[in-house]
Amino acid sequence: MNIMSPLEGPKPLQVRSRKFEASRTGIRSNFSTVGSPCPYQQQKSSKPREVPSSFRATRRSMMTSMVVAGLVVVPCPPPSLARDWVGEAQFALGLANPPSPVRFPRPTLDTKFAVLLMRSGYAAVDALNFTPMEDFQVDFWKFRAAEQEGYKSLYDPLAPKVGDLSDPIYFDFISFSQVGAAMRTMRSGATLTDFEEVCEDTDVCEEGQHTVVHRPKAFQDDASLPGGWKIVTADNVYRGLHEGFRGETFDGVPEPFAAKAAPTAEELARVRRGVEAILAVFKKKGFFIRAECGDVLVDAKDPSIITFTVSSEGAANLWGLQALQRRALPAYNVYDALAILGWLRASGASGDFELEIKPDGTGYVTKWSIR
Repeated sequence: MNIMSPLEGPKPLQVRSRKFEASRTGIRSNFSTVGSPCPYQQQKSSKPREVPSSFRATRRSMMTSMVVAGLVVVPCPPPSLARDWVGEAQFALGLANPPSPVRFPRPTLDTKFAVLLMRSGYAAVDALNFTPMEDFQVDFWKFRAAEQEGYKSLYDPLAPKVGDLSDPIYFDFISFSQVGAAMRTMRSGATLTDFEEVCEDTDVCEEGQHTVVHRPKAFQDDASLPGGWKIVTADNVYRGLHEGFRGETFDGVPEPFAAKAAPTAEELARVRRGVEAILAVFKKKGFFIRAECGDVLVDAKDPSIITFTVSSEGAANLWGLQALQRRALPAYNVYDALAILGWLRASGASGDFELEIKPDGTGYVTKWSIR
C-alpha cells in the first residue's frame, strides 16, 4: 500500500521554476510548506497572465471573490498559534507524538464533495501567489512521502484506500497533508512575492509558457498568509456548495442574508437555520456521523455580537485536525466550519471560531463569535 501515491499523479520530476525577488526575512519562521509537480517546457512569455473565471482556473475567480467580499487586510493569527519554527527540523517532529487513530467506522464520503473540499484549499494556495504552484506540488508530494509510514503504522492492519477520497482514512491523511504543506510553505523566509510560473490559461498563452506572478498587496506580510488561506478556502467551499461543483448541486445550501448591526430574534433564528442547513449537507455527503448547532445568542457584553457553538462527531478530518493542532499551526482542515465562515462572509458578517477537540477524541467543537 503506497499511501504517498498522490491525488494528482505519479512521483514528480525534480524540476524547479525560475524565481526572482525572493522575500528573505530571516532564518526563523512562524509557519510551514508542501506539493507534486508537472514537467514544463522551458519557454518564457513576458505577457501578464489573464486567468479565466472558472473555479478550476482559480486565480481571477478567487481574487475577484475576495474583492467582492470586501477583503482588504487579513489579521495576523493569534499569538498562541504564531509559534516560531527553527527551519524544518522541528516541524518534522510532528508525528513523534501523533494523535490516536480513529478506530470507529466513519461514513463514506461523496467523492465530488471531497474533491470540492480539497480543490478549495489548493485553489486558495494558488490565489495567494506566495509560491509557484509547480513548486508547491513538489513540496506537497515530499510532505506526504515523509508522513506516510508513520500514518500507515497507526492504522495497521487497516490500510487506507490510496487515491480514493471517499475513504475517510485516506481523506483524513491527504487533507492533513495539503494543509500542513501549505502552512509549512508559508513560513517566513520561504515565500516569494514575485516569481515566474507556468501559464495555465491556454486562451491567453501557449501551453508551457511562463508568466510573471505577483503576490496581492493585502498579503505581502507572510504573517497574513495563513489567515488569507483560511478565508479564501472558506469562500471557495461555500461558493462550490452554493453554485454547484463539476456538475453536482448540493440541495439545502442556505442563501446569503443581509447581516444587521443589531441582530434581531429573526436574524438569530436565520443564522441557526443556515448553520444547520450546512451541517445537513456535510452529513448527507458523509463528512461526519452527526453534528448540531447550539442556541444562537446575543453576547451579554456586546449586543452587536452573536455567539453559538457547533458540535460534531466522527468527522472525516478527525485525525488530521488533531495532528495539525498538535503542531500549533495557524489553520486547519476543518471544512464544515470553513463552509459556515464562507456563508457568513457572503452575508456581510465578520467573525471567527475557536476549535476544541472533545475529551474523548470522538469529535470537535467550534465556538463562534460573529457580528
